[in-house]
Amino acid sequence: MQMTVDSLESGGPYRRVEESSSGITIEVPVPLSLSEWHDQWISPLRDLMIFANRERSVVEGISGSPDIADPFASVRIFERNETTIGPRSHYSFYQRDLLPAGIIDTAKLVQAWFKLHRSLGSSSAFFFGTLNSPAITIENEFLNLMAFAEAYHRTLHDEKPLSDVDHEAYCKTMLKSLSGEDASVRGLYARDLRYSNRQSQRERLTWVVRRAALETWTDSFVEELVSTGSDTRNWLTHWGDKGDRVAEGADLAHFNRRLLFVIESNMLDDLGLSQEDADTCLRHGYVWDFPFSEP
Repeated sequence: MQMTVDSLESGGPYRRVEESSSGITIEVPVPLSLSEWHDQWISPLRDLMIFANRERSVVEGISGSPDIADPFASVRIFERNETTIGPRSHYSFYQRDLLPAGIIDTAKLVQAWFKLHRSLGSSSAFFFGTLNSPAITIENEFLNLMAFAEAYHRTLHDEKPLSDVDHEAYCKTMLKSLSGEDASVRGLYARDLRYSNRQSQRERLTWVVRRAALETWTDSFVEELVSTGSDTRNWLTHWGDKGDRVAEGADLAHFNRRLLFVIESNMLDDLGLSQEDADTCLRHGYVWDFPFSEP
């Protein structure tokens, strides 16, 4: 894979605008189907643009050549874009890049990105699909981000409470005590015990929040964030008793920005950035809309 970058400067005496465009040439050892191109190359690179620039990204066109010896033998593939790009305004020129030039080693980043993207698999659609959506309700945005945060931890940092051997032994012991009961009763408990050896959503959320914690965050502030996420998710999913920390309206929109910060912080760590570089990237990306005041 070879990447080239061209830059363009424009503006006047009071504002300078720098725009960059890049081209990528990819050679693969064996032919790939269109779906394989999407999964292995197009989607990961598009998602990298979404993550790095904190802007929506559109694949404008896909074309191919079935016969490289014939320069006129080309195939154009038409697909429906899942998002749209709005017209530029003066806000478009505010730098909000999460991966600004000069901070990262591009070659190492791209390698780490493809590895991370492959590890996340289909769960990445919760995150990048949400960020790339031109219009989504704050409730759907919240549920998607929460689902991704849980899947992210489960995929990369899962820690089962018990070993599989111990869990199986305990389950057999507990189910054996129900040997005299009806089969439906044993099936009821067998169903729940099968999935009991796992961390709860609250535990997973606590882990990712603590990992992203800033120096100014106290334990009570971390607990507030976790409780808000957990109570709001339970409320929107089950519509049962409303917890004390349920966020709605403007408060939910604000929490979504905070949860996004937490997720991005974790991803920067897993991309191999040092703590200093990750902090620099977050400050740069949130220079206009930092979601935390002093707790």
